[in-house]
Amino acid sequence: GLALPFPFYTVDKRGFAPEFNREDAWKRLPICKKCAEHLMAGKNFLDTYTLKSFYQGYKFYLIPNFVLGEIDEELIKEIKRQERNKEYSVEKYSGLLIEDDYILEPIKNRGDSLNLIFMFIQQKQGGFDIAKYVEDVPPSWLNRLYANLQEVNRLPIFKEETLKKLGIVGKKRSGDLKDIDNTRIGGLVESFFPKSRETTGIYSKYFIDIVGDILAQKPLNKDLLFSAFMREIRNREVNKKDYEEKILVLKSFMLVLFLKKVNLIKI
Repeated sequence: GLALPFPFYTVDKRGFAPEFNREDAWKRLPICKKCAEHLMAGKNFLDTYTLKSFYQGYKFYLIPNFVLGEIDEELIKEIKRQERNKEYSVEKYSGLLIEDDYILEPIKNRGDSLNLIFMFIQQKQGGFDIAKYVEDVPPSWLNRLYANLQEVNRLPIFKEETLKKLGIVGKKRSGDLKDIDNTRIGGLVESFFPKSRETTGIYSKYFIDIVGDILAQKPLNKDLLFSAFMREIRNREVNKKDYEEKILVLKSFMLVLFLKKVNLIKI
């Protein structure tokens, strides 16, 4: 009962133990020693190769779930190789959720031989809480998200030279538009639900729910998104942060275009 490597419960206090007896903890998790070793080996693999830091203090595990039960050893080797060659991988792959989620590169073209589980967590003393759990994400969906996000990123309206010609940004600015160059899904959504600007935790919840819904192919609440756009844009207007306001307007267009392309929002 104490062999589970993921600390979902504790029996450190007598009141938490089954029948107030710590020795009965096995009743909650009746597994043999060999299975416990397999669980620990699996967690070590996930921690080493698939655990990524996300926005707003979240982290996520990316867990491959092989449909037919047969583990694709070549894919496992490729995941390990990607981790060992981080710098090389980042140069070739511009990211989908975050900058260094290059682990998705060998997976997104894998067909339907596996599904993916995204488990977003918030760490706490002695363990973590699961903030969002998304399962059955096919690689083909990741490929579609990535392709459409890159297509939107390449539109001229989001390029520095175009914005200078239109007078949207000053001609003296150079290289300042990295905020919208090769934008990732996590960064786009987080721009409109900033943890730093609220005290109740609701923005953070909206943020992780929206990211999770995109991965799960669930249509998004248009009214919630548009009100978030206006809230953040108005904040920059009131505080006379002209350049930040323009960037947020561009990001709102980018996010809407992307969601429309993948049929997650209707306008």
